[in-house]
Amino acid sequence: MAELVLRKKFSLDVKNKSLLYELELNSRTPLAKIARTILVSKEVAHYRLNRLMKVGFITHFEPIIDFYALGLKQYRLLINLQNMAYHVRNEIISEVKKIPRSDVIVYMSSDWDIEVDVWVNTSQTFYAHYHQILEKYAEYIGDREFYVITKVHYFGHRHLYNKDLDESVLCDGALRKDIDEHNHKLLLHLRTDARQEVLTLAGLIKMGAAATHSRMQHLVRCGILHRVVPVLDTSMLGFNTYRISLVLGKPSEKNKFISYLHSQKQVVRIYELIGKKDLDVEVEFATTLELDGFLERLRLELPYIKDFEVINILNPAQGKKGKGVGEKGRGR
Repeated sequence: MAELVLRKKFSLDVKNKSLLYELELNSRTPLAKIARTILVSKEVAHYRLNRLMKVGFITHFEPIIDFYALGLKQYRLLINLQNMAYHVRNEIISEVKKIPRSDVIVYMSSDWDIEVDVWVNTSQTFYAHYHQILEKYAEYIGDREFYVITKVHYFGHRHLYNKDLDESVLCDGALRKDIDEHNHKLLLHLRTDARQEVLTLAGLIKMGAAATHSRMQHLVRCGILHRVVPVLDTSMLGFNTYRISLVLGKPSEKNKFISYLHSQKQVVRIYELIGKKDLDVEVEFATTLELDGFLERLRLELPYIKDFEVINILNPAQGKKGKGVGEKGRGR
């Protein structure tokens, strides 16, 4: 109960919103430059950033990496759990989080309990991970579904600032780019801590600071590293995160549908899928009334929705911290 009261009292002032906006544009921008942009001293910017991290509103920072460009495919596994104690559920979640290049989401108010998104080089690699989980926890796994994610649109938390952010789009079929062992290690360490200083990263990959900085710039220029963003626990502001899974009656209208969603600031990201559903749309709303209004507008503006499901996601900011890019040679 005390936690609910604390979250209700949490709010963002104008300067913190300005700081967060600049961090969402790119969290690796030097803090001194961000401070100048938002018209505060570097010390004040540093204090505000540390405060947002200390209270848990910024849970961590993650890089948006185009693994498609490295020759990887993204698969999604949805699992329904049954006949188990609570500690077994946590054990399964911990187990799937060990899968390299994976993100884990925990659902509530859904037929599904766990979602695992994983980047792999082949379908056989994905099956090997799935088979291992099935072998170990078969008695607890009920239903399951598989999807191939062909495209991801990242919009960020535009509704917090009421203005647009740069959209990052990751697309299957992207031009393949080969990177060497040092760049693999660099991406690995960015997945672990995306705001590490260049000097720290240089020591980790055993290269000079100038060469490390040059490699970072190369990864950005060639489109592998889009940017670094803060992962926010917006539930502290009273927002709930929902996944709207859509089946379109006219798949040919998908691009028009996505274009409309692009204009809606409550939309955080969109996944284009191959499977039973065509799109997964992640949104954030403070009340179910606001969510219902959004769904009603969606049906009126885009009448070719054949079916949809709304899922409430539990603690997405905590659950989405994934593993690294893996060892040299993986994904080749």
